[in-house]
This record gives sequence, C-alpha cells and structure tokens, in this order.
Amino acid sequence: SWPYLQDKDEGYLWSPGGGPPGMAEDAHVIFHQHQAEFQCCDHGIAVSMTAGIPPGDDLEFRRITVVNESDRTRRLSVTSYAEIVLAPPRDYARHPAFSKLFVNSEYLPEMKGLLFTRRPRDRDERPPVMLHRVVADGTGVNVTGFETDRRAFLGRYGRVDRPAALLQEGLPGGLGWTLDPVMALQVGIELKPYERC
Repeated sequence: SWPYLQDKDEGYLWSPGGGPPGMAEDAHVIFHQHQAEFQCCDHGIAVSMTAGIPPGDDLEFRRITVVNESDRTRRLSVTSYAEIVLAPPRDYARHPAFSKLFVNSEYLPEMKGLLFTRRPRDRDERPPVMLHRVVADGTGVNVTGFETDRRAFLGRYGRVDRPAALLQEGLPGGLGWTLDPVMALQVGIELKPYERC
C-alpha cells in the first residue's frame, strides 16, 4: 500500500513512502514504536507522511501533509493504491488468484470512500468488510476519481511504477466484482506558493 503524488502540469510522479515510483533523493524515514514518518522534498514540493496503527483498533491511517515550496501555484494529485484480498492469510497463500474473486466494491460519496465486502461462503458466515476513505482538513481537497480493478488501474501490461490510469486525465471509476480488486482513491489539490495542505 502506498500513495502516488503527481504534478498535473509537469507530469512528475513519485511517492513519499517509497513504492515503485521511487522516493526522492532528499528523503528520510523515522521509525517510532507506534508509527513511521516519511519525509521528502522533490520538484519544489515537500511531503510528510505519517503511517500507523492505533492500538486496539482495526484501522491504519496515513496522514499526508503537502507544502508548495515554489513561487508558483501547483496542481497536484494524491492517489492511494493497494491490492485487496479480505481472506485469511492461509487461504490467500494457497490460492492467491481464487481468493481475490469474491470481493465486491462500491463508492460511498457521502464518506468519500470505497467500501469492500467479501461474499460469504455460507449464510452463517460474517465476512470481513473494509472501508478506504479520505478525511481532509478544509474544503480544498476533493475526491476526483477512484478505481477498484487492477487491470484498469495499471493498464494491459501492468506497470506499478507508471500506472496507465495516472497517465490519463482521471481514474476510470470501475466498481463491483472484479477479477483482481484494488483500492485506489485520487484527490486533487491546488496549492498557492508556500501553501500547506
């Protein structure tokens, strides 16, 4: 699981948490007992990402702060990406492709999020669910797209370092039952010179 950052005007693509696009040369990672901090500065944009898991909750958070350190307005997008299974690790290890077949997705506009559910094997089973959403300070951050099909996100020959969906003008917006589910939410940000979000 990692976010992609993209300069919409110049096309730069990078990730504050490493990932396939690679980290900036000026990058640092600080590990704490309860979270990890990723800091980088690239293309005139400073990014800080804190990732952690609160004790006692089935929750992972990533707080991303973006600062425009240039003297011009910047249009950016931040896109999350992770593959979804919602199956016990042992079942996934035995049959990875088969385990992913039974995951459904829907978009919840009022929550700015994607909800994933797994089809139960029998009527007594309570299958797991997962919500992936954006929570933003202020009104300048809006969800501009989403995708839940890995092939639609990566493209026909699938490169995670240059996903086809990020080279287009927005994510395709596929939902429902897919052969290879992913969670991808994209937000658009416009930052004035030296502004923070």
